[in-house]
Amino acid sequence: MDRIENINEKINELNNEINEHIDNLYEHAEKDMDNIIQLLILNKTVFDENSFRESLKKYLEKYHRILYSSFSNKVFEWSKTENNYTDNAIVNLSSMVNKIEINNFEKEDSILLKMLDHIQLAIHQVEMMELSDNKIEPYLSKSVSAFDKKNY
Repeated sequence: MDRIENINEKINELNNEINEHIDNLYEHAEKDMDNIIQLLILNKTVFDENSFRESLKKYLEKYHRILYSSFSNKVFEWSKTENNYTDNAIVNLSSMVNKIEINNFEKEDSILLKMLDHIQLAIHQVEMMELSDNKIEPYLSKSVSAFDKKNY
């Protein structure tokens, strides 16, 4: 029995170490992706495509995949502020995607296309949520008002 408990304890320790590593890895990847997004949202007059592509290349060499959720988080975050940087991101990505030769498509090119697509999707989701809120608001107000009249 002691031996089984010892084995289970070791397994738990290893699982904890793995989970800590995963959390660390994700946090680092997320932080690095946020830095890339900061490059992407610069005004087109100061946006440096070569610097962006180089940062993206290093990111992919290190993590091997894009955290598209970082883009969604930013689009949702920006939609709640006056500084909505989505336009800058769209302009800069569109500019790069429009230069891609269809017959000479590379991995990084497909990632640029996916980034653009994901930002467009997140924008659409924000717009749909706003529409839903606007449609629900009158009904919600009526219900709250009727409830208030009944209870007060």
